[in-house]
Amino acid sequence: MLPQLSQTDYQPCKIKSFKTLITTLAISISFFVPAILFAGEQAAKLDSVSIQLKWQHGFQFAGYYAALEQGFYRDEGLDVTLKEADLSKDLVAQVASNEAQYGVSDSTLLIYHMKKQPVVLLNQFFQHSPLVFLTRRDSGIVSPYEMVGKKISFNAANDWDAPLNAMLLKTLGDIHKTKALNYTGTHFQDFIDGKIDAISAYTTSQPYLLKQKGIEVNIINPQNYGIDFYGDNFYTSRKELQAHPDRVAKMSRATIKGWKYALDHTDKI
Repeated sequence: MLPQLSQTDYQPCKIKSFKTLITTLAISISFFVPAILFAGEQAAKLDSVSIQLKWQHGFQFAGYYAALEQGFYRDEGLDVTLKEADLSKDLVAQVASNEAQYGVSDSTLLIYHMKKQPVVLLNQFFQHSPLVFLTRRDSGIVSPYEMVGKKISFNAANDWDAPLNAMLLKTLGDIHKTKALNYTGTHFQDFIDGKIDAISAYTTSQPYLLKQKGIEVNIINPQNYGIDFYGDNFYTSRKELQAHPDRVAKMSRATIKGWKYALDHTDKI
């Protein structure tokens, strides 16, 4: 049988104990509130900047994620936002116009530089571009030469995808010998459904994803045709470099730490 509580068990606390409780709470709050204000003040002091990625979130940006999650940017006094690509916009122009202060791009940056766009290379992280064309194994398309007259999806409407453009120019002389389609978000499924003959992809992810779906592919790599460009580059605008040289140095330093951490801890990444 459960014990019964008597009336005396419900006596209110004594005034002396209540005063002690209030005093203790007041002392605790006096320490706690300044700590909150200090943390808010520290957050307010962080420099807010953004990095314009060249694609949707994925493993190719591991170093930037690591720099965020490990606090390398924050340690440098930076509040960094990573922006996914909007393929309807010119990603490099977004950085040149300060819509984002930093960006990730491939060797296409050289073309923008030649066109007098105010872009400045900070760090080069991918020694070789992972950008390739994929075709279905049963398509019979095993090189650029079989792409004549075929539907090919890549960033053909602008200066992006430099290695693929260069390979087609070298082998075919003109990308318009193909039925070039400017890449959209639906094209990957169209490729799976056989509506598109070839599609641009990164060797780091898409071939594996397609294999999981039971789709065997041919990989047409520009490196096999003498086109060996750098891959992802970290860059900024000339305006950002001139106006905030210290911030540029901090961004570069923290990003390098992020990539080093990513490469040293691949299991966690």
